[in-house]
Amino acid sequence: LERQMRGFEYGEQDRKAAILYEYETFKVNEGE
Repeated sequence: LERQMRGFEYGEQDRKAAILYEYETFKVNEGE
């Protein structure tokens, strides 16, 4: 159970990082 929770937390971080990266890329593309 503990291992699953840890994996879930990492999954959340990865998803947030991916969303942030896509948002930054979108902002740059819109700026041009």
